[in-house]
Amino acid sequence: MGSRQEERVSRARVVSEAGPRLVTQAGKLRPRAEQQLVADGDRADDVGCVVPSECLRACGTEIGCSNIAYPKLVMELMPTGLRGLMIAVMMAALMSSLTSIFNSSSTLFTMDIWKWLRPGAGERELLLVGRLVIAVLVGVSVAWIPVLQGSNGGQLFIYMQSVTSSLAPPVTAVFVLGIFWRRANEQGAFWGLMAGLAVGATRLVLEFLHPAPPCGRPEQQPAVLRGVHYLHFAVALFVLSGAVVVAGSLLTPPPQGVQIENLTWWTLAQDLPSGAKTGDHRASQKHAFWARVCGFNAILLMCVNIFFYAYFA
Repeated sequence: MGSRQEERVSRARVVSEAGPRLVTQAGKLRPRAEQQLVADGDRADDVGCVVPSECLRACGTEIGCSNIAYPKLVMELMPTGLRGLMIAVMMAALMSSLTSIFNSSSTLFTMDIWKWLRPGAGERELLLVGRLVIAVLVGVSVAWIPVLQGSNGGQLFIYMQSVTSSLAPPVTAVFVLGIFWRRANEQGAFWGLMAGLAVGATRLVLEFLHPAPPCGRPEQQPAVLRGVHYLHFAVALFVLSGAVVVAGSLLTPPPQGVQIENLTWWTLAQDLPSGAKTGDHRASQKHAFWARVCGFNAILLMCVNIFFYAYFA
């Protein structure tokens, strides 16, 4: 009797010290780690769901729930202090991005379009037009949410990369050729941008008209969308835009030396400080050296970006 009573007391002590662990009907202890694995499995099922009905239950959309992975990570796995900190960081980053985009867009419209339409517009009118443009952009952004949820499998990151792959390569081609090729001129850059943006916009329209179907449904997208990945399309669009820039530049007169002074890689060293004009060659050499260092750093960063792009593509 004494040994049994001691066993019961020891078992009660173990149960009281276990705290977060549960006692099953068989009298065995189920540690918190098993509970955590079960909970993690439920979260993984919600984030990686493929059945439309399960996705609709988990996040309210039938296409997929990958967009809730980061919010679930922050809200369910982080402690209370870090949870609030991460939410504050996310809100600050979101506000910073939105304000910069809205401010730049309203400035472009006000200064380049509205001022061209109304040359006599005053500062008060321009300020009012800029605020109205921001309000319109906010409304368009909210109205675009259903389109975003139905595009690219409902995955926000893939949607952003797909749009960037269709619009950024022409700008990148013009920028790279304008820096490293002195023969590039305004006409070649203009037609390169126009051709690249036309091709990229065509693919974007096709993606909006023929979104990717959910799992289990037949594929009905055009061959250019099914057979060409958006990252591979970005490379092809970059090459096409660069070829148009080169052809347009060679078919038109070259730029004058004054137009490309201090704007290309090969004319960068001509930007001499005031000390060099008075005969101080050491200042000239120091300026040229640091200019080359900045240029090589830019090339290194570009090579790193190309490597990661090629590796993960």
